[in-house]
Amino acid sequence: MSDRESERERRGRWLIIGALIVSALIGAVVLCTMAAPDDGHTATRPYTRAELRQVLSAGVGADLAAEESCPGPALYDAAGQVQDLAWLEATYGPVSWQCAGAHPDADYLFRLTELRASCGPAVIVANVKDENGGPLADRAVVRYWPGAPALPVYDPPASRWTDLGVVGWTSAAGDVGFGLGTGDYYFPETGAGVTEMYVADYDGPSDLVEGLGMLGGTDHCTLFPTWHRIPKADPIPPTATPGPTEAPIAIEGLYRIEELYIKLATEEP
Repeated sequence: MSDRESERERRGRWLIIGALIVSALIGAVVLCTMAAPDDGHTATRPYTRAELRQVLSAGVGADLAAEESCPGPALYDAAGQVQDLAWLEATYGPVSWQCAGAHPDADYLFRLTELRASCGPAVIVANVKDENGGPLADRAVVRYWPGAPALPVYDPPASRWTDLGVVGWTSAAGDVGFGLGTGDYYFPETGAGVTEMYVADYDGPSDLVEGLGMLGGTDHCTLFPTWHRIPKADPIPPTATPGPTEAPIAIEGLYRIEELYIKLATEEP
């Protein structure tokens, strides 16, 4: 066999190997992009954490996330006294929030309107209200922390700021509680809490609150978030009402995260 024929055979073998590799890669891409069985909503590719934040904070019609329509939550201490950002940072550290943009298929937004301090039981209680200040029952609220289980796949306009978390459903009073553990303690001078929360509801996208947790060296002191569902066409949040934080022991719908079964409605309520 001549050197030229040997070289031709080597090239042929490499071409075959290359073709097999390309075919395998194409097959992998096809498998990864195949839709799941139809359950009433189109399956979507899981976003990376960075993509989720970029997509949800921009949204469609991101001008609605301007300062006048998303001024941030009213802040209250445990006695119900109005506080400011300086108090929040000094007391609870780098707590922050991100505003959701509107969605073309939804008439509402869920705006974060209050953060209320609470000490006592090791729990964060979230509250969801309608545009008139009334409670919204059976609304999904997501709590994220590092190491949480994977969320199920669901479609916009319900927010999915994170790909991990547990889902709690609001009671008739619009409340849902998430039990906290030792991993939720933090010290403001060294960092923030690990909890992030948002509403995941087909009525519309939701603002995200970040950095929640329990203050180290305290009686489980934390912050309770409240969201209002507001019309997309009139996105100015309602004015919050000062007053003391309700005792969470009396609130319905209290769940421990270890016992919470993850679910999400496949149809609009």
